[in-house]
Amino acid sequence: MFLRLPLLKVLLLSLLFVGVVSLPLAYGHEGVRSAPRRIESPVFQQYGLISAELENAILDNYAIQLLNDPELTGTVILRRGQYSREFAAKRLLRIKNYLLQRRRVPTIRISSFQVQRGKDFTVELYLSSKAKRGSAQDYDLR
Repeated sequence: MFLRLPLLKVLLLSLLFVGVVSLPLAYGHEGVRSAPRRIESPVFQQYGLISAELENAILDNYAIQLLNDPELTGTVILRRGQYSREFAAKRLLRIKNYLLQRRRVPTIRISSFQVQRGKDFTVELYLSSKAKRGSAQDYDLR
């Protein structure tokens, strides 16, 4: 019993100390809890050669984001890698038709569909607000 008492005191004091030290970190300088900062990445989704079902699921999520927030616009960039321009153009046309016709995203909500050269075959889906709408080159982080 005698040995447990100091150990219990040390544990309680350490918990109290950790609580007091972490209090200013959780709250702002004025002691008011600040809202968590949201770090926005311009890339909504990036994927390579995947099945049509999986691609449709990703495009469904993308369309839902565009339709739910009227301030967002989308950009679709397809980097063709070693594949031909015709293959890339067909794939991009399929993505465009799926978003505009099947998911009924208004044409004005997607700023551009582009085919670019790249190292690997990738499809990049971007979301940006209408207020700070940029060109596709603004999103190229390579």
